[in-house]
Amino acid sequence: MNLGAVRILCCAALIAAASACTINIVPPGSSPPPPSPPVPAPSTTVNAPAVVEQQEPVRNTHDCAELQNSGMGFTEVTGYWYSLGAPPDMDDDSDGIPCETVYGER
Repeated sequence: MNLGAVRILCCAALIAAASACTINIVPPGSSPPPPSPPVPAPSTTVNAPAVVEQQEPVRNTHDCAELQNSGMGFTEVTGYWYSLGAPPDMDDDSDGIPCETVYGER
C-alpha cells in the first residue's frame, strides 16, 4: 500500500467518525463483513401529559354555602372575605368572622 492510499483511508476514517457513518475497508482477496443491522431512527412521538381539569373555586359570590360546596376551607373563605373588603352580608352577627352559619364558630 502506498502513502497516498493510506492518506485516503485515514481521511475516509475521519469522515466516517465525524458523520457517524461506517466505512468498511476490505483488503483485496477477502470477503466483506456481513452488513450491520440498521439503527432505528429516534422516535418523534411525544407523549403529552393527560390534562386534568380542576374545578375552579367559586368566586364573585357572597354565598357562604356555595363557597363551601366549591371546596373552599374556612381559612380560604376568610382570606376571600378580606379580599372583598369584608362585606357585611358574609358576617351575619358582625363579629368579624365570616360564614359562621356554614362553617361554624372558629
